[in-house]
Amino acid sequence: MRIYISGQLSVLELGNLEQLHSERGISIVASNSDDTKRRIELLINCDAIYFVNGWQNTIYSYIELSIAEINNIEIRYQEKQQPITV
Repeated sequence: MRIYISGQLSVLELGNLEQLHSERGISIVASNSDDTKRRIELLINCDAIYFVNGWQNTIYSYIELSIAEINNIEIRYQEKQQPITV
């Protein structure tokens, strides 16, 4: 399973997620690029999208939400005050 992470994550948080989930056969995908086309390419090749707390603070997350809805990609949200678990 490939899960796209949407929202602002530190490099450390992303690294921890990748390590934790690679052991379970889950690939974590994220983009820090301002290239919208690249973000869409990454997202449409994923099985799910996971929005971390604060995702509403970035315009890219709204675009990614629309793309996920149009393409029937599973949508998940981080619970408030909970650690990031995909």
